Amino acid sequence: MAVGKNSRASQTNAAAFGASAQATATNSVALGFNSTADIANTVSVGSSTNQRRIVNLDEGTLSASSTDAVNGSQLYQTNQLVASIADSSQYFKVDPATGSISVGINPQSSGANSIAMGTNSVATGANSTAIGPNSSATYENSAAFGNNAKATRANQQVFGTSSNTYTMPGVTSRRSKVAQGSPTHIVTSNANGDLAAYTPAALGLASTSDIAGLQSEIDKLGQRDRALTEGLASVASLAQPIILPGQTFAMRAGWGGYDDASAVSLTAAGVLARDLLHSGSGTLIADAGIGVARMRVRLPGAQV
Repeated sequence: MAVGKNSRASQTNAAAFGASAQATATNSVALGFNSTADIANTVSVGSSTNQRRIVNLDEGTLSASSTDAVNGSQLYQTNQLVASIADSSQYFKVDPATGSISVGINPQSSGANSIAMGTNSVATGANSTAIGPNSSATYENSAAFGNNAKATRANQQVFGTSSNTYTMPGVTSRRSKVAQGSPTHIVTSNANGDLAAYTPAALGLASTSDIAGLQSEIDKLGQRDRALTEGLASVASLAQPIILPGQTFAMRAGWGGYDDASAVSLTAAGVLARDLLHSGSGTLIADAGIGVARMRVRLPGAQV
């Protein structure tokens, strides 16, 4: 179909509207003066030397299946979004060659599989990680976490700086104790904050069994000390009876004490026959309720 002076529609289903409009391709449409549609299945509103704008076009439907044309306002919104993504992408970088990741303002992650996150963070060691402003992990397998944290050797994990404190609420929980099991160790630190764990024995500290054994020995010494104290009190309480001339029997009571023990004794002596002396004594120790008795016999010519 051709409408207009000198218009021409020379191919199947072609249409030309307007003076000198030319639709020379299959299923093409030429709209307007001197417009040319020379590509199949297209609509032309001008020519290669005479372009025109399509104005007053409503917004097209945006969907996966839409075939609508979009207008300038829709493209403007798209451009704004692209610009926003472009601005944010400068703060996120992935290097496929090294596997490194950089996030933030001026981060550096040049080590293989390294990660730098935070303003001026640096992760240049292989498999290193630096997270936090001005954090630095420049050694292999090292990691630094927190503002100004810096790893100073390979395979080191650094958390914060000397001005930081550390809180781990779950350390004292029942679940932590169950998960820990035994034997347990004591964590120590040097002036630089380097941590290590030792058994109590390695630190020269007594274990629970050591303390129990020591207490047992102390208890034994206490028992021996009490027995010795009672014995000394008993000895101190003994008083030798004195048989005066003409007497055949005598008794004498005595008291003795040592430390916290006290003893009372009763000693008796009698003449059984000429030159034969019999004596006996009994001792009561006050703090233990123990009685001790003794008997002596002096034979003729023997010393009492």
